[in-house]
Amino acid sequence: VENAPKVIKGLKTKKSKEEVLFLHAESLYKLGQLREAALKFNELVETYPSSESLAHAKMRLGDSFRHLGDKATSKLYYQDIVTNHKGTDEAKRAEERLKEYSDTGAVHQSSKAKSRSTARSSKGKAPKKL
Repeated sequence: VENAPKVIKGLKTKKSKEEVLFLHAESLYKLGQLREAALKFNELVETYPSSESLAHAKMRLGDSFRHLGDKATSKLYYQDIVTNHKGTDEAKRAEERLKEYSDTGAVHQSSKAKSRSTARSSKGKAPKKL
């Protein structure tokens, strides 16, 4: 993994460089080096916008940000995949991830509403906003 940048520089064809960059990013992702993987997947997306691996790279970017706790950024990647890569396996998975977010949000919101209601009924007034 450490030698990948040197290997990429030594390659002659654009396709070979793209493939090695993808494999480097994928290896980092599977090793749990999510920040580094995200940087390499982003490099792939920016350098090779017509790559056959584009939807997969964007999915990995979304998943990396999700695992790093950046929900907003991960949602952007998932929405991009759903919009620009219709009919792919990645689009189906991105839709599932977005649905998980909306389901979690709905549960979270209803829990908040319930706790507010309980607080009002137990004290007779609305709780203070922080």
